[in-house]
Amino acid sequence: MDKIKESPHIVRGLKSWLHCIELKLDNVDENSNLCHYHDYIEILYSRETNDRIYIDEKYYKFSSGDLVIINPGVPHKVFHNNHSDYVCIKFSPDVLYADDKSLFEFKYVLPFVSENSHSKIYYKDQIENSHIPQIIHSIIDEWNEEKPGYELMAKAGILRLFGELIRYFEHGQADAEIPDAIKSAISYISENYATANEKDVAEKCAMSYSHFSRIFKNVMNQNFKDYLIAVKLREAEKLLVTTEKTVTEIAYETGFSTASHFISLFKKYKHISPKQYKINYRTSMHP
Repeated sequence: MDKIKESPHIVRGLKSWLHCIELKLDNVDENSNLCHYHDYIEILYSRETNDRIYIDEKYYKFSSGDLVIINPGVPHKVFHNNHSDYVCIKFSPDVLYADDKSLFEFKYVLPFVSENSHSKIYYKDQIENSHIPQIIHSIIDEWNEEKPGYELMAKAGILRLFGELIRYFEHGQADAEIPDAIKSAISYISENYATANEKDVAEKCAMSYSHFSRIFKNVMNQNFKDYLIAVKLREAEKLLVTTEKTVTEIAYETGFSTASHFISLFKKYKHISPKQYKINYRTSMHP
């Protein structure tokens, strides 16, 4: 099946960490074999469907009351039959843990984003007597009503939802320990992201470069370079919106070799320039 990467959801010029959709479809002519994937975790909850879903290179039944969790980067597609009514919640995996230093929280996200994990399907008879349907509807209500603080309430709902799933379905995987070497690597990177490089971090973890690289990618579901860039860009985002430092100053402070390299990577990953990001953020705070 052909696949295409879905573009991020943009709100006021900024990449949004959350996007919720209510889908009500009738008599869909479904002939396309094109599926999509994205960097978000996606939740699909059926209110009334009799559909099929293609995920992890397999087809599954997607019926009323079922819940599907789709991992980042996994190609998927819903094949509709006549009437379909379901909700879709997409959010950044970062929501599930506070920051790169939060190893206690980070272990819980691994069952959903690690290289060896699989997308999850929870059927109606498994969840109908739990709090999960109620939590899903509360997230959608917050998104639609946009009351003050709705983003925080939606985030709280997502955390509660995954807490329920982990407690009752995924506790065996969530209790698995992160390898000590990766704990050390994450801790070192969080404190030294501006100067860290893979060779030095591997040595500090008493591992060969190749072995460390392989273990890091397997656990983190991304290579060291991409992880380090993501950490640097998150720190740069904070500086852009909380200080009056120039783009050049922020580039050097966060460990980029040149301002132009920083700007190029920021545009690639954030789909906006650092300067415009700062402007849009401040405008969104004071419309």
